[in-house]
Amino acid sequence: MKKTVLLGIIFGCLASSIISGQPVIAKKYTSPLSIDPLNIDIRDFRVLNTMVLIRDAEGAYLKGDYIKAAKNWLLVVNNNSTDCESYYNLSRSYAMIGNATLSAHFLDMAFATGYINFDEIRNEESFRNVRRDPLFRRTMENIMKGSEQYGEVIWVEQSRFDRVRVFYPAGYDPEKSYPLLVALHGRGDNAVNFSVLWKDISGREIILAIPEGPYTYVSSVFTEPVSHSWDIITGEMELMERADPEVTAYIAGISRELNRKLNISYTLLLGFSQGASYAYAAGIRYNEQFDGLLCFGGRIPDPQKYPWFVSPEEIKSASGLPVFIGHGLKDQAIGYNHAEFSKELLERNGYTVRLSLFDGGHYIASETLAEALDWFATAF
Repeated sequence: MKKTVLLGIIFGCLASSIISGQPVIAKKYTSPLSIDPLNIDIRDFRVLNTMVLIRDAEGAYLKGDYIKAAKNWLLVVNNNSTDCESYYNLSRSYAMIGNATLSAHFLDMAFATGYINFDEIRNEESFRNVRRDPLFRRTMENIMKGSEQYGEVIWVEQSRFDRVRVFYPAGYDPEKSYPLLVALHGRGDNAVNFSVLWKDISGREIILAIPEGPYTYVSSVFTEPVSHSWDIITGEMELMERADPEVTAYIAGISRELNRKLNISYTLLLGFSQGASYAYAAGIRYNEQFDGLLCFGGRIPDPQKYPWFVSPEEIKSASGLPVFIGHGLKDQAIGYNHAEFSKELLERNGYTVRLSLFDGGHYIASETLAEALDWFATAF
């Protein structure tokens, strides 16, 4: 699939922190000499689901609960000492709490493990609380000096081909027409992980297509599989205003290309979390490409504040588009009030909307997905 994106070119290479080097996290096993390999407790080696912890931390941070956010991110880095994104978010959290020492410490650790988004560090709004602290100021100055070895980041517009992961129903017949469901993952996820959707869809006569966000989302270095984001990772508003419309065009292009290659009866666009925001934007802007939207655990960015994402005029122009909204009542990352806001906004502009709130958190509930697919099946 061909797409146009903005790519960052970095002239330089990764290096250790100029302040403290690689971080050391205190764990039960700190040295090979302390381990008896024939006498261990296997529970000490269980892997935590850090994705859930990160989502809870992000939700707490957005709600202003910086203590809870810090607790979750501390547990993340205690289980993955190379997660530079979580170190950076710890620095932000402690800055909002007002603890300049810990904010400086975790900013240093973020840099040590590979966080080199210097524009974001330089312009980080949360650091306003601690910038005058002598230790934090020295840490910031040293990191900015260290940025010289990485060169300048220049964003250039390019076209390239990408893969889309496609699943076919049992007994697939290319001469027969099938509904197409294009599914957009959340921020920090990828097509392989998001393919878990297929277990809830495989029994239906549906083709599932899962693309990946065009921007690499680095939450930990030297770790596979790579995670992705639909939005450009930058603090430059001008770039975001240019990049977001390109991403929605890319999503619409996936629909056009698959409809050209396959025998499709109707096309639905699904999005989860960040993917839901882009499903709203792409589905509304290119409503001729999609017959309906399924948006889970997400929100429509305010069209008055972010008109380049989706404008009030574009929302009006897609009047009549059916939209299913699913959201967990216990969602700590994105509150269900955003689902209610989206429903109200769309209905006010003539959309057919069904809202289903389930007793759960930030995920796609199997029964709610089934409800959505059944709803569209009867409509078509």
